[in-house]
Amino acid sequence: MNLEFFFVEEFITHLRAVRRLSSHTQRAYRSDLLSLLANLQSEGVLHPESIEVAHLRSWMSHLMEGGNSPRSIHRKLAAVRTWLDYLIYERKLINKNPAELLLPPKRARNLIEVNDEASLKQLLHNFDEAIPDVQFRMLPVLSLYLTGLRVSELAALRISDWDRAAGQIRVLGKGGKQRLVPVHPWLAQHWSRLLFLEEREGAAPLLMNDQGKAYHVRSLHRLVKAELGAVRARGRLSPHTLRHSFATHMLDEGAELLAIKDLLGHANLSATQIYTRSSLDKLKRLHKLLHPRSDNDA
Repeated sequence: MNLEFFFVEEFITHLRAVRRLSSHTQRAYRSDLLSLLANLQSEGVLHPESIEVAHLRSWMSHLMEGGNSPRSIHRKLAAVRTWLDYLIYERKLINKNPAELLLPPKRARNLIEVNDEASLKQLLHNFDEAIPDVQFRMLPVLSLYLTGLRVSELAALRISDWDRAAGQIRVLGKGGKQRLVPVHPWLAQHWSRLLFLEEREGAAPLLMNDQGKAYHVRSLHRLVKAELGAVRARGRLSPHTLRHSFATHMLDEGAELLAIKDLLGHANLSATQIYTRSSLDKLKRLHKLLHPRSDNDA
């Protein structure tokens, strides 16, 4: 099959140059499209304008038979939908998006996984500036929890992104969208003391490793796993679980859902509403604990 006919590489370039999606997302989209095109080729579809809903449904069935989860299939269909929109609006090659008519498999409404507050409070309690490598080992982990940033966003922060007077940082999120995130006073205090900001240029990384370089995303994953493991935190020991924990604990403390949406940099409210299910489940457990007879009460 002539892949150039389907403008796959041009689409990937569009994702990078215009939508500014991460290299990880670009690789995932390319893989998803190549999977689809291979399936289309087996069915004799050699041009985008020939793609019908039935072809996409056949591909989706193939994915399900291959053991792909509903969540994974939703992501793959999102890639295909975006690609077909590109062929409509950017290339003027087709005039309809058959993916819009496809009903994806239902996803299980699993509660998100968070780390327990007790362990995270213990991590804060253990923070001791007298420990020589505390700024390299613990400060990045606590920075993730107290800001709710994605791990890639924290790694990309520069000194100039922190407005110390306003108490906020400027974050470049997904799709090149900027947002402002307040810096917790405790975090601002320790950033000011430990990062030697006055001795470095504004373009330098805000958080640096012990070699004076920006943290790599993989090294931040290792730090989170080590530090959360040290306090026996429940839940998955990962930066993204810390982000979930930040949002859930904020909601538990009374923060508005729209405010959390803006802090996390979500494009729409539906992505943030997963945290309401987690908090509601917690509320139900507390209610049952405090009121053992509630199930039988009228």
